Amino acid sequence: MARRRNKQNAAHTPPAGSSDDSGKGMRPDLALMMEQQAVMVTRLEELERERLELLPPTGETFGPIDTTRSRAIVPALRATATFPVTVHAHDDRASNGAQGQLQQAGHQLQSEAELHRRQQDSLSAQAEVQHRELAHFEAQLRQEREELALQHARQAQAVQKREQSLYRAKQEVVNEQDLQRRQQAPFAKRVKAANDAHRAWKSALSE
Repeated sequence: MARRRNKQNAAHTPPAGSSDDSGKGMRPDLALMMEQQAVMVTRLEELERERLELLPPTGETFGPIDTTRSRAIVPALRATATFPVTVHAHDDRASNGAQGQLQQAGHQLQSEAELHRRQQDSLSAQAEVQHRELAHFEAQLRQEREELALQHARQAQAVQKREQSLYRAKQEVVNEQDLQRRQQAPFAKRVKAANDAHRAWKSALSE
């Protein structure tokens, strides 16, 4: 009977280092290891979130962290030796990605500036050609106007000369007619006197 009671008591008595409450009565080294593991898993999750927020712009991606595998291998690693290396590697990749993005943006801006410069040069060349063509057209138009004005002046002068010539010709005709009338006036008087004398003679004969 005593042995049976001792066995029952032993069955109901929890073993050393165990307890119903989590973490209480646990071995100190095991509790420390689990605490370190929890801290490392939390840190890995934070790094994963940072990685997703700061993805490299060159399209390079990192594989997702296997939390199950991390939980399995973290206790065997030293936290002080693992996390600084991981953080520095992540920072280096993020820095390289940012530099690559800046270089790409710089190349793009340089290309746009070069394209803008070429467009400006092309526009300047076109404007210069148009200016030369306009100047040539204005000079040609001015020359044509001068030629037309000269032709008009010559034509007006020729018309004036013809009008003057016609006036002189008319005046000469008038003068010639006046001269002829003056020259014929005495002869007309003599003819009239002769006619008058002839009529008087006829009248005397008839009486």
